[in-house]
Amino acid sequence: METIDQSLSSSLAIFLTELISSVAILIVIAVITPAFTLGAIIVAAIYWVIGGLYLSASREIKRFESVTKSPIYTQFGETLSGVSTIRAYGQE
Repeated sequence: METIDQSLSSSLAIFLTELISSVAILIVIAVITPAFTLGAIIVAAIYWVIGGLYLSASREIKRFESVTKSPIYTQFGETLSGVSTIRAYGQE
């Protein structure tokens, strides 16, 4: 447990350093090139919309896959539970 705590604290420190560095770089770029801010906002908005569409489509596909596989798993389970009955009556 002690090693996890040690690596977690160093990982958090690295993460915060990189986050602050990235924000500082973005601020410097925005001050030097104001048009960048508009482009960055547009790109971020497009990214956000595509991410939302992907998440909803992914959830729907997972749900559909689970509903589709359900009868197969049910049939397989019933077959496995019935094997002992079939063997008991010698109907192999």
